[in-house]
Formats: sequence, structure tokens, C-alpha cells
Amino acid sequence: MASSSPRWQTGQQVDPGTVLTQVGTVDSQLSGNWARHRFRFQYLLRTEQEETEMSCYVGRLTIVDAVGLISLGVRPVMPNDVVRYSQANALLNLGFSVRHTPDRIEEHVSITSAGDWDPSVGELFDGCFVEYVKGA
Repeated sequence: MASSSPRWQTGQQVDPGTVLTQVGTVDSQLSGNWARHRFRFQYLLRTEQEETEMSCYVGRLTIVDAVGLISLGVRPVMPNDVVRYSQANALLNLGFSVRHTPDRIEEHVSITSAGDWDPSVGELFDGCFVEYVKGA
């Protein structure tokens, strides 16, 4: 049986208008009629794992779709799962490289910086995400 070819070639730059999804978690604290949410998304490289790039996924994925994608359908959505969205052009305009790097997940995108990924670069990356969606 012939395998289907991927939609994207490895290393191909993402179209600037492409919506990107990043998966994270949220801690919620309830106080009377108020809820405080602290969103947690990776924005710095994990040096202990020798990371050289940040990961996102092509498309405006729902929480169910995003969690299913990254876990390969192994785990259900948890109440603290959250996604956030950006457009590739927000990252490209700040000098980031945004390239398709499909592997076990065809929709995978790698974001890299031309220089060292220090906290100031992490803050620039973090600032490119403008919409957050919390799970149930």
C-alpha cells in the first residue's frame, strides 16, 4: 500500500497568514464570584533537553483536536488543558523563522530565532499569541 505524501515539505516556510496553535495548561483559583486563571505555555527553550526550537501546530485547532494530535489520541482532554493562537506573520515580523517540520505529527511547525533564545526572545515569542481558549 502506497503512503500518501505529506501536505508540506520539511523546512518549507509557513505561509504568513497561517494560524498557529500552541498547547499549554491553566491553573484556576476560585475566590467568591471570581476565578483567577494562570496560563502556562512554554516560551523558553528547555536547555536540559537541548531544545533548539519551539513547537506549534498548523491551524486553529480546538482543545480536543490539539490534545488528540500531540498525544496521538492516547489521552483525553483534561480540565486544565488550554490552547492559544497566533498568526505566522506575527512571528515572522519579529524575525523568527517559522517552518513546517512534519514528523509523527504532520501539522508540526518549528519556530526558531536567529540568535540565542534568551528570556527577551521568549517574551517576544509569548507576545505573539493573542487569544487563549480554556478547556471545560
